[in-house]
Amino acid sequence: MSYTNLIKETLDILDLNITFTENSLKRERIKGRFCQVFSGTLDYLAHSCPHCGGKDDGAIIRWSYTTCLILLNDVSEY
Repeated sequence: MSYTNLIKETLDILDLNITFTENSLKRERIKGRFCQVFSGTLDYLAHSCPHCGGKDDGAIIRWSYTTCLILLNDVSEY
């Protein structure tokens, strides 16, 4: 089983576009509490708008990344 599948199954993530690497788990202190932090990547093939007349050839350009903090319920004092 890959790291991505293991983490997604553990956290009950259903999105097929999220991937995790081997070293994606870190233990950090956030707002005074120790947390397990998983770093993942959301990547997908964007589709053009059919109303704009654009071609659906993957020509949409994304210029940056955004970092999001997603909080889950407490588990085992984390």
